Amino acid sequence: MNCVLFSETDIQPDGSVLLRDEAARHIVRVLKKQPGDTLCAGRVDGPLGIASILAVDPDGVRITQPVGEPPPLPPVDLILAMPRPKVMKRLWAPLASVGVGSISIIGAERVERCYFDSHALQPELIRTRLIKGLEQARDTRLPSVRVFKTFQQAAEQELPAIAPHAARFIAHPGPATAITEACARLGGRNRAVVAVGPEGGWSSPEMATFADHGFIPISLGPRALRTDVAVIGLLTLLRMGIGSP
Repeated sequence: MNCVLFSETDIQPDGSVLLRDEAARHIVRVLKKQPGDTLCAGRVDGPLGIASILAVDPDGVRITQPVGEPPPLPPVDLILAMPRPKVMKRLWAPLASVGVGSISIIGAERVERCYFDSHALQPELIRTRLIKGLEQARDTRLPSVRVFKTFQQAAEQELPAIAPHAARFIAHPGPATAITEACARLGGRNRAVVAVGPEGGWSSPEMATFADHGFIPISLGPRALRTDVAVIGLLTLLRMGIGSP
């Protein structure tokens, strides 16, 4: 935990912030902080900066609100075919750490429909794990998350809504442009969308639909990678290609 995030509901009537539970325990037991000490803190989707500890009491740890600016919105959005639930659970925090503006989880021909009934897509779990990832990266920008249980829903609602100026890439096994070369072709565009399919790849009709919406096939190389490894690698390289911190 490299910073502590709090929500609007943690702000007290006197303007201080009351941190409870895991955050409070971490500050006291791990960081060994005391009243008068400072720490990095931020409000979810708000300012990030240095806060002072006002008090440590049975209710939790009281801090001042941090003074600072909100971090910039991450310039990369992700469209991800729903992976196995255990993979999805462990992906939420790393996705937030790498930095994405939005995450769209979608169905596909090679995705089991039962995956969408799993605990991995429960809003409370998603928010908790995304915040853990943001705290690791010292960021406050909570990615928006949308779920489309079928590919058709995503094709009708998600793909037409993509910003027209965004670069569009789709990861798929087989011949494709290397991700490093694709980044060199961004042409000054400061936003990108990447679609990552199931480990078995997108179907031919799905690939055709993405092509109709301007998506260019890209590759991380000849090695067969697991979904979680491929996603983090692609997002990291795209952010570097755009020049985002």
